[in-house]
Amino acid sequence: MTGLFFSAVIAWLGYRSALPRFYLVALAVFLIGISLAISGLGDMLGLALVYGLSSLILFTSGGLTLWKYLHQNPVLQESPDEH
Repeated sequence: MTGLFFSAVIAWLGYRSALPRFYLVALAVFLIGISLAISGLGDMLGLALVYGLSSLILFTSGGLTLWKYLHQNPVLQESPDEH
């Protein structure tokens, strides 16, 4: 249930912010939730893995997006102010 709810929230955030990568993140979180529910792990361990793997996916997605942005938009070098 947590994976379903968490993926629904992420998909809604993707819809509201028009970021398609959030749909992929939501799908991955949903699949993690389903696979851990089927695996039969205990409640505490399963919940810890859902949140841990979900955060890993979110950090990876955000990090790759930041890396791509920084490579497409390099920092401008300041020129010395010569009066």
